Amino acid sequence: MKWAAWPDPFPPKWAAFIQFLYKSVYAGVQIFYPEQSRKGAGHNHKRWPAEENRFVSMAPAYPFTLDVDPAAPQSRLTVFFRIIMVIPHAIIVALLGVVATLITLAAWFIILFTGSYPAGMSSFVVNVFHWSARMNGYMYLLTGAYPPFSMGPDTSYPVRFAGEAQAEGRNRMTVFFRVFMIIPHYIVLYFLQIAAQVVLLIAWFAALFTGSVPAGMHNFVAGFLRWQTRYYAYAALLTDEYPPFSLN
Repeated sequence: MKWAAWPDPFPPKWAAFIQFLYKSVYAGVQIFYPEQSRKGAGHNHKRWPAEENRFVSMAPAYPFTLDVDPAAPQSRLTVFFRIIMVIPHAIIVALLGVVATLITLAAWFIILFTGSYPAGMSSFVVNVFHWSARMNGYMYLLTGAYPPFSMGPDTSYPVRFAGEAQAEGRNRMTVFFRVFMIIPHYIVLYFLQIAAQVVLLIAWFAALFTGSVPAGMHNFVAGFLRWQTRYYAYAALLTDEYPPFSLN
């Protein structure tokens, strides 16, 4: 692999360090995903061409995503009482989350022995994700529309979870080590969660005074929830594709 010149803003020591990190991650991908490493899985392996002197996005579409409509005006009254209004959903989603966790634990053993995720079990977990995504979208002020008490998809709601669980052809090795493989995302999301809470607090005051959440804050919170959604989908064994480190 031939490495092109790095952009000027990167000091030589930082460039060497980042290259080392990238090579380490790439080596790990070759261990766990040899087919993707050989075939490229839709990626362009001509990294950072010298003539462009910039980074190139190589991330394919992830199997799970969170679609969020642009920021829209919201009722100041519901914004003020949002934390109270979301309690009924939070209680139900918490109980459903316990069931989904038990199903995921059982699925871990099933996938290790059979190499597949039973459709009925994965369907229940995916439906919990649908409900949870709408609740989080409402709680994080991404929409003023009260979410329905429903487990299935709702294409009319402003915050929509989308994706289908991978049933067959599972990678037993990545499933076995899943709890370790999610650690990097967990660390990053820990700090993003803190930032999102700060932004949410500011957005709450902004919405109370202006009747809407500023677009920049809306987009950041939506990006955080997208990243979190991909992380949870991977942790819940719904897919073997490693999630990208991205807010997009």
